[in-house]
Amino acid sequence: MNGIRILPIQNARIVWAIAAKDLVDGFQNRTILSGIATVLFLMSLYHWFPKLYKSDHIDVVAFDAGGSQLADEMADDPGFRLWLANSEQELRALMGEGDAGEIGIVIPADSDQRMNGDEIIELQGHVLWDSRHNADQLALDLEQRLTELSGHPVRLKLGSPVYLQTGAMGTVRFIAVSLVITTFFTGVLIIPNLMFEEKERKTLETLLISPASIRQVVFGKALAGTLLCLLMTAVAVAFSWRYVVSWGLTLAATVSGILFAVALGLAMGIFLENKQQANSWMLILGNILLVPVFLSAMDPILPQVVREILPWTPMVSQALLFRYGFAGSAAAGQIWPALSIVLVGALILLALVGWKVNRISW
Repeated sequence: MNGIRILPIQNARIVWAIAAKDLVDGFQNRTILSGIATVLFLMSLYHWFPKLYKSDHIDVVAFDAGGSQLADEMADDPGFRLWLANSEQELRALMGEGDAGEIGIVIPADSDQRMNGDEIIELQGHVLWDSRHNADQLALDLEQRLTELSGHPVRLKLGSPVYLQTGAMGTVRFIAVSLVITTFFTGVLIIPNLMFEEKERKTLETLLISPASIRQVVFGKALAGTLLCLLMTAVAVAFSWRYVVSWGLTLAATVSGILFAVALGLAMGIFLENKQQANSWMLILGNILLVPVFLSAMDPILPQVVREILPWTPMVSQALLFRYGFAGSAAAGQIWPALSIVLVGALILLALVGWKVNRISW
């Protein structure tokens, strides 16, 4: 097709034809399907594993405005693990850290007076954002336990939900890790395999003597990989929808992460020669890029210097973006550096791919 000028609409049709073919091939390829199944399993594992642990007590954060008898009874009862706050603001802050339980109560200063008068003890309650769909049941269960404990009727009036902080511990960290793993393995598994399949079946030469150029072949495979990455990540996010506070930040984390994973997959497919090399490099790159992500999930116990270095890696920055999307607020000074690191990493890889494409002659 050298010397032939192709209109933009024709170019788009050729790229889409290649992408559509690769999408069909991808869903028929056992290696790719097994990889997708593995990614879904890992995602499900990181999502559900924390729920397998069931405590024998209820975690409750409480602000006791008047040194009440109810708070003393809760502190002495082994069925409760009580976290005391000095104000309602501190109560929300403790809950927002992610490891002090999913419900908090404000005990009014006149609660003892109400108990002595056999009146209903009305408490202000708050639940975490991700527990909002189950808030009524949580409140009812706690009401029953407190009624049994105090011997007086207790009612909870739920207020506004509590958002997690950007550094919150708990399940959200595991979910952020699972989302990063999903985009990474989808990109580095699918795109190189699509390219190696063409080489092994000797169909790449047929593509290149057709109206398709090498750039269109690469763009087509990139588009197919992007759509498959988007599908997989969308499924992963759907598992975790109830944790999302900012869909804009979650979308930014998804799109930037997919761009990086697709760029990495393209680089592997172009620079490497066969599946054996790709499998070896996938393990190497997995250790280099994903180990920091696992470490970042445990950052409070890491040395300060390590905590400062980790966010400079693209996949840790992607995990941070997901965590910011799960938090009630994140400063621009946190968001833009993380997003920039992921995008810069993707652009560097795409520049390498472009350089190789200009020199390649499969």
